[in-house]
Amino acid sequence: MSTPTGILVIGAHRSGTSAIARTLGLMGAAEASRLMPANGANPSGYWEAEAAVAANDRFLCAVGSRWDDPRPLPAAAFSGRAAQAARGELARFIEAEFGAAACFVLKDPRFCRTAPLALGALADVGARALVVSPLRSPEAAARSLMARDGYSETKCVAIWLGGVLAAERLTRGVGRHFVGYERFARDPAAGARALAGELGCFDAAAVAKAAAPVAEYWAAAGAPASHPPLAAGALAELAARVHAALRSDAEPEARALDEAAAEFIRLLRSASYRRAAMGDALRELADRVARKVAGG
Repeated sequence: MSTPTGILVIGAHRSGTSAIARTLGLMGAAEASRLMPANGANPSGYWEAEAAVAANDRFLCAVGSRWDDPRPLPAAAFSGRAAQAARGELARFIEAEFGAAACFVLKDPRFCRTAPLALGALADVGARALVVSPLRSPEAAARSLMARDGYSETKCVAIWLGGVLAAERLTRGVGRHFVGYERFARDPAAGARALAGELGCFDAAAVAKAAAPVAEYWAAAGAPASHPPLAAGALAELAARVHAALRSDAEPEARALDEAAAEFIRLLRSASYRRAAMGDALRELADRVARKVAGG
């Protein structure tokens, strides 16, 4: 039997990971049977396995983090008991869910910061790993997060930067493909054909047959909207530079991105960011109290 291929869709929250994951599924990649349900924020579905989300959330909680924490996880986090447990959980899920599949897709934006767990799980079950990283403009991703979660622009830009920088660093050395969301959306059928050719694990006839369903799926979502410039100061400027570095068709320059990551850490430690983070925390606390009071 040939080695199965596991495609990890790893991109920052609100960066088009759902649409890219669904596109891969329409082209023939096996999808998980139990997916996170659609809601008002994603009417066409999230296309992420409930089991993967649960494993990632448990791991993040165990190491003192959560999905919207922009800070990079320390390397030691991936060698402790929580990491071993999450990696084993993911491996068992992959084997049970995709054991007979030649090619399958697994997506969760949390993989931006937990990629070693999924990559390790794929190795444990003998699957070849490929990474597809959707890249949406920081303006679009941040404003989508603001609309969905009510966070400040500063926090949303930080979430985008934290996810994008971590995903790039943690997937070095893996076969990976960066996908510009806005460009893909302009001609999704052509984008799907090109991506399938780059990945090399799809049947050509299945890809051709999927052209119409792919186009219909993206058309239902509507064309990407334009967004005004961000006002988040140094964070927004850094996000623009990182976006420019990654949206090139060439493999990004590691040194430049490492320098950007170091600058990002310095900005997270700044007084202005801490003030903004405190404001978000207070608003979130007030919302929780209000919901509890309203619910009796």
